[in-house]
Amino acid sequence: MEGQPVAKHSQPNLQQMDLVDRCNEIISAIFWDLNAACQMPLIVQGKPEGIDWQYYEIMKNSTQAFIDQTFMALVECESNPANASRHIQALDILSWKIYTICAHAEAFRRLFETETDEIWDKVLELVKAEERSVEVFACTRGLEWRGPLLTKASDREWPHLQEALAPEINTAVFHPHQVVQTQDGYLRLATFEGHVQANISESFHNAKNFPEGKYLRLRDADTYPLLREPKWGPCALCGSLERCNCQPVFLAGDLVELREYPGKGIGTRTLTNLQPDTWIGNFVGELFPTSHREGYWSFAGTFCPPGRTRRLQDYKANINPERFGNWTRFANHHCEENTHAGSFLAGGRANIAFKVDQKINAFDEVLINYGRGYWQGAGRKCLCGSKNCVSKR
Repeated sequence: MEGQPVAKHSQPNLQQMDLVDRCNEIISAIFWDLNAACQMPLIVQGKPEGIDWQYYEIMKNSTQAFIDQTFMALVECESNPANASRHIQALDILSWKIYTICAHAEAFRRLFETETDEIWDKVLELVKAEERSVEVFACTRGLEWRGPLLTKASDREWPHLQEALAPEINTAVFHPHQVVQTQDGYLRLATFEGHVQANISESFHNAKNFPEGKYLRLRDADTYPLLREPKWGPCALCGSLERCNCQPVFLAGDLVELREYPGKGIGTRTLTNLQPDTWIGNFVGELFPTSHREGYWSFAGTFCPPGRTRRLQDYKANINPERFGNWTRFANHHCEENTHAGSFLAGGRANIAFKVDQKINAFDEVLINYGRGYWQGAGRKCLCGSKNCVSKR
């Protein structure tokens, strides 16, 4: 039963697993669970068909039960301080706010019952070190974390509880990928030329920017300039050679945060482990002909059949993410990148998406190679420090 003090925990099937890897798995699972806790209330608002209401109720009830056990442990600790449970130990490390946010994650609740003392200590240490990311993640996604505490707040004067429940600024009015954690611990909005950068889920274009016969076929200009050609290959989701209705969803992008990096500006940091060969995000923005706004950098959205490098001249466009885009536009450059951009064919569209090259651990930066051409611009010098740095050649 949750909440009972256990002196030692053991888990034989983890004997061969590295401690750091196991802790990374748990912290990754905590953020995945928190994301689900943030998304489920939004999903059920419209009462759509097919919703697993039992699962939704279990999510809510499990969190409340965990918090109830915490208050029971506090009462028991008053009469027997020497027998402090893990709930009490965790509250000595974490604030009420961070503790209650994490309580919405099944992986966090299981940590109290199933993991060894060594793993439990290490994960709590990680949560403490990353408490700002935990807080920003939950609050920018509108998690109603106070609910489980409100039933107990009026019972008596619990230490530090009222200050934890004090009103705060609502950051959920912005998309999480418009909010940047600064180096000094504050938050700011991502801007370009004085405007807050809008977050969009898919690229868009103005057909007037694509003259007939010059950049793409006119019949496609009325819909979308980068329609998927059946001859390029099958849909990555359903395998159909024809254009289909599949809509790619890159869930890993929900587990990415924006933060400032010294000397680099805004960068992208993953809150979960990312495995090799995983597609993690669709690079989106406003589409323009390749001749548009020369001198401004934008991702060259030149699509070609998988495995080929020959350009398809009638399907050439630039994706400009300066004003409109998503988290992928903030990925910083490194000459030894851990992610690359490639053609991703799905539904009726050809896309550029980010694919992981090597395992990226939670709290590491997502890095991509901008290409040699980017650094040929006037005054640009790469400072990545790699032995293969393009600016050293």
